[in-house]
Amino acid sequence: VLVATLLVEIGLMLLLTLIVYVAVGRTLAPLEALRRELALRSPDALTPVSEERAPMEVRRLVHSVNDLLRRIAEAVAAQRRFVADAAHQLRTPTAALKTQLELAERAADPAALREGLAQVHSALDRNIRLVNQLLALARAEPGGLDAQVREPLDLVQVARGVAETWVPRALARDIDLGFDATDVALPIVGDAVMLGELLGNLLDNALRHTPAGGSVTVAVEPSQTAGAKPAVLLRVDDTGPGVPEAERERVFERFHRVLGRGSPGGAGLGLAIVREIAHAHGGSVTLGSAPGGRGTRVDVLLPRRPPEVAPAGA
Repeated sequence: VLVATLLVEIGLMLLLTLIVYVAVGRTLAPLEALRRELALRSPDALTPVSEERAPMEVRRLVHSVNDLLRRIAEAVAAQRRFVADAAHQLRTPTAALKTQLELAERAADPAALREGLAQVHSALDRNIRLVNQLLALARAEPGGLDAQVREPLDLVQVARGVAETWVPRALARDIDLGFDATDVALPIVGDAVMLGELLGNLLDNALRHTPAGGSVTVAVEPSQTAGAKPAVLLRVDDTGPGVPEAERERVFERFHRVLGRGSPGGAGLGLAIVREIAHAHGGSVTLGSAPGGRGTRVDVLLPRRPPEVAPAGA
């Protein structure tokens, strides 16, 4: 009796094992097909994976994979744009620099040689500025900013420190550079180096286009976002010629310059870098007219950090 019962139980166990094996295999077949599809993809294939063919239980996982592929595609596209822009923008000034060096070598008059070397020096300064801006743009693009380098900051201290470094250049151009902010800390979370690059580009544009005897003012004050959330406003006003209303959106495009406002050394990258850095910090940038309708006003709105955490260095 025991042997007969054992044989029946063994048969039932084998039958149940076969049923489970077939059922699990059929259930996981779509997941196995998804695995093969991902394994056979080339590194350049960043198109989304079809969610309809995936089992209901793993569709959220497939959705997360598609979101990751989308972000990787954005980072790759940004890198390709950077390489194309760098190649395009560096080719012409490098060729011009070579030409200026050849002319300086042929100069027989010491005065002509000094003038040629001065032109070479000026061209090198423009090239260095262009390379620095291209590198800043590459770091500010999607995927370029590392979340680990962001830390609690007092935007008032960051802005004051950057403004102080631009005072000698403002004095050299006979421009009054002012700073207006409260003594109360305005905390945010961000990358101090990139925020300094943001304000540096705004001051470079303002000082470049403001005539001698004019003024540039940096202001930091509390504000509100469109959703009534606390924010910090970083503002730069100048008394330059201003930007026509029709051009106020296009000036944020890379290498775009307003006709009639060309200035030595400008590459049309400053405001593009400002927008990328602001967006990377969850903020926004708007362009308008300075008080009195003369000059340019640039407003950078950044989300404010909750006040219960003290900013670094405060």
